Parts: sequence; C-alpha cells; structure tokens
Amino acid sequence: VVARRSQAWSELRGWGAMLAASLSPEEAGERIAPWGDALAVAAVNAPRSVAVSGSPEAVEELEAELTAQGVMSRRVPEVDVAGHSPQVEVLRERLLADLGPVSPRAGVIPFYSTVTGGLFDTGGLDAHYWYRNLRERVRFHEGTRAVLEAGAAALVETAPHPVLASALRETAEEHGRPSAALATLARRDGGPRRFLSALADAHVHGVAVDWERVFGRREPVDLPTYPFQRRRFWLQARQGPGDVSAAGLVAETHPLLTAGTALPDSAQLLFTGRLSAETHALLDDHRVRGTAVAPPELFLDLVLHVGGHVQCDVVEELTVERPMALPDTGALVLHVLVSPEEDGHRTVRMYSRSAESPSGGWTQHARAVLTPEEPTAPAVADHPAGGSSEPPDYAGPARNGLGLGPALQTLSRSWRSGAEVHAEAAVG
Repeated sequence: VVARRSQAWSELRGWGAMLAASLSPEEAGERIAPWGDALAVAAVNAPRSVAVSGSPEAVEELEAELTAQGVMSRRVPEVDVAGHSPQVEVLRERLLADLGPVSPRAGVIPFYSTVTGGLFDTGGLDAHYWYRNLRERVRFHEGTRAVLEAGAAALVETAPHPVLASALRETAEEHGRPSAALATLARRDGGPRRFLSALADAHVHGVAVDWERVFGRREPVDLPTYPFQRRRFWLQARQGPGDVSAAGLVAETHPLLTAGTALPDSAQLLFTGRLSAETHALLDDHRVRGTAVAPPELFLDLVLHVGGHVQCDVVEELTVERPMALPDTGALVLHVLVSPEEDGHRTVRMYSRSAESPSGGWTQHARAVLTPEEPTAPAVADHPAGGSSEPPDYAGPARNGLGLGPALQTLSRSWRSGAEVHAEAAVG
C-alpha cells in the first residue's frame, strides 16, 4: 500500500503546496471560499489548527492575506503536492486498480481512523479506503477526541519527529480530560538510547511498560544495610512554560522562545521567552569579565527563527546595540518583535527586562532587517593540504576577560594555510 501510493503520489509533484494556519475549520472554510476548488481544507489537527492545500499560486495568495490580517500561518516546507484536495481525484482509477488485490482483515488492536474520525474495523482497509485516505480531509481532531472519549490517558506520537504534540494537547484540553502527549524519536536524535528515554517518559506518565521485554529478567537490588546519609540528590525542579494556548498564544519550538502571537491591526508578530543562567546553561558558559552575557550568535539565531514564520530567510542587516547580561539570580523576559515594511522586508527588534520587575523598562539589544530573497549557499572551502594542526587556545580569550565554558568549546583543531586559518569544530 505504501509503495503503490507513493508511486502514484509522485505524479502530482510540483502542482501543489500546503499551508498551516491557526484557524478553526469553519473559519478556514470561509477564508478559502473565494478560491473555489483551487484550495481545500486538507487537515483539521486541533480546534484551531488546520492545513490548507491547493495550487502554489492560491496558497501564496492566501498566505499573504492571512499575514496582512495578523493570522499566524506558515508554509509547510518541502511539500509540493496538494494532498486531500480535488487534485488527487486524477489518481482514483489508478489507486483502485493498484490496490485492488489488497485483502484487509479485522485486527485485534482498536483502530481509530483519521478518514472517518472514529473507531474503524480494519477489515474495511481496502483500495477505496486508501483512496479516501489521500483525497478526503484528515480528521485528526475528531479521531483524537474519539480516542480520549474511549478513556486514553496518554497519547504517543510514533514518528521520526514530534509534530502533532501541541495539537494533541490542545484537543485534550478542549475535551477536559488530562492526557499526556508523548513522543518516541526526534530529528537527529534516534537510536536505542532515545527510544529507551521515550519508554521511561511513558512509564512516569502511567503507561504500562513491559520492562522484562526490554532488559530481560532482572533481580531486584537490596537496599543498603547502613542508615541513609540524609543527603538530598533530587534535582531541583525548573519552571517550565506550561500550556501557553490557555493564554491565547501559540507554542514555539525554539529553545529560547516560549510562545508567539499576532498583534491586532498591525500585522506584527510578537515572540516571547524567559532566559536565565539556571534554565539555559549555554548562556552561562559565555562570560565577559565574570558576567554571563548572551553571545552575538544568539541574536542571529533568533532572527533566522522568526524569519521562517514570515518567509524571510535572508538576514540583510543585524546590529547588536547593547549586550544582554543575564542576572546571577532571577531571569530576563525576552521579546522579539517582527514588523512588516512596505517593500516586503521585515524589521526585527529584540528587547529584554527583568522578570522580577514587571513595571521596569525594556532595553533594546539588537535590530535586524530580513529580506524575502532566496538564500545563497556559501561556497564550500577546500580542506587545507598539508600543514600541522594546532590545538585550540581557550586560555587566550580567558586572559582578556572572555570566558567560554564547555558548551562553547567546540573547536578541536585548526590549520594555517598561508594567510587563511581553517578550523574543525564539533557541532550538535
């Protein structure tokens, strides 16, 4: 089924696009009505999370309209097929013929379908079902509600990278039933160790894990015979962001940003976060004369991240106006404001203030200009031929007051080739 569907799917490549938007299905239907069959609501993932697919031109026009009206949306990357839309109808006869020999049978494990939005007998997973699976709207929200109504206390996203966790949490909150949204693997973080961590996460959220199947039979370990030494080894709980959707915000995936929102009547986007040396050890590793200071690369990383929300991926200008010093105790509140310009550019400003002084003033630390031009990949430099390598000298910057902790000591060796210096760094 997977192979035949993929082969048929390839016929539609280059004819479509997809857009994710913070809209209810009813609102999305009203928004796309002027485009007729050129656009369709392809998926409903949560009460206010939909995907719209259609022709690239229509999707681009809708995206521009939503951005102008302050509705958060983003193009789904690397998708050039208008799935779950009228474009799929040309594949109907081919899919029915290719998948006709499939003989489904009833399963033992309950199967909840995103085609019907509820419990489904797997004996009906025939060729017609798999065509509907490509053509019709994805009813993920309805399917999640059905699973919750059946009594599920934990929802596990078995995927190479979690992309629906926020939708699962939003639906669980709407349903009024506490339920954990768990993941298995993550991008660039797979393998047995990551899978064991996922099992442990499921275990502490009440999911029954057969540990004997994982590790084999193990004998319990006796407690030590001497009295406890009364030394506390528990890690101190750190304050997390919680569920920001309850405050009308959209959760962010950047490690330094917690949430984002569109400001009314301005087409501006505001992203917020909370920084401290305690919760972000990397920042504590960058010290200037003993004070933890955010490195300049942090501002560049933030600008590139918010630029992805507005399809402006090229940083035309970045000016760090004031260093961002982290307090020894407490935290800073971070605001990143993205404003549109008449020529299609975006201006990004980054501010902070003390989290302990809500009435205190804001300090602007950096300003950037983003352009919607396509980024040009830099030329790859040749590896230096010959020459002796040198170990990095981290003691030199320290003598001048710049302290780089272990998280920032990524250089392993370097070479000199004439006037050029080539370095090898470990990233990740």
